[in-house]
Amino acid sequence: MQARRNPSIASLARALDQSRHGDGTATAAWRDRTANRMRGATAVVQRLRRERRVHRSWTTAQAATLVWELVSFRVWDDLVNEAGLTPERYAEIVTTAEIVTTAVLATLAAPVRRGRPRTG
Repeated sequence: MQARRNPSIASLARALDQSRHGDGTATAAWRDRTANRMRGATAVVQRLRRERRVHRSWTTAQAATLVWELVSFRVWDDLVNEAGLTPERYAEIVTTAEIVTTAVLATLAAPVRRGRPRTG
């Protein structure tokens, strides 16, 4: 859906994204529009959890937030408008090649590390 819809709403979504940080009305509009994606991401995670594909260390909220972000407008905008992917290539990567699906499933199947991340 993102791959099909984003090209037609990109200018408006980008403007709303930028103005939401200092404008209460823009913030409310942004949250309203992204809340539906979060409900969808939560439904996906709940299904994956029923299928026992989500490690018990992930909360549903954490897992849904990961899915929600990976299919966000900002990720699409960065890949298409900053990194130079065509909208068609983005759609291919996300849907046909199932790269995002594979990455999400592998990540959610693994335990969440608690504590400080290792460095060096």
